[in-house]
Amino acid sequence: MNAEGHLSWWAAALLAGGIASILNFGLARLAARMLHIPASFAPFTGLPILSGSFGGVFGAMLIYAALLAPHPFPLIYAVTALVLPASVLLPLRLFRPRPTRSVRFSGVTAAIAAVLVGLHTVVALCSLYALRLWTG
Repeated sequence: MNAEGHLSWWAAALLAGGIASILNFGLARLAARMLHIPASFAPFTGLPILSGSFGGVFGAMLIYAALLAPHPFPLIYAVTALVLPASVLLPLRLFRPRPTRSVRFSGVTAAIAAVLVGLHTVVALCSLYALRLWTG
């Protein structure tokens, strides 16, 4: 903690990345059961969830640090509002009438794409939480 009682940026990112990982693991497991998704579906396995959750939060925190100004929140919320839709382009691209050439992502349905968008949204919300922990 710093002198003002706030977490350092990396501690906030670690905490929020951990929260995002736990939430995303739970969401992926629940979706896999409800939608009968094979356990081998790559985006719902451990390493992609961990790297996406921690990497997304740490990447967002680095962007937030670069944008920090005396009153950064309107700008940061605007950047988050632009980056989140961009981050869901891959899950939406996987769900299309023409099958993907990747064996790892074959059979992606609208429901699976929606869950993948949900995983991205969890990371975005946790990165905003990390920002609040860091800046108060």
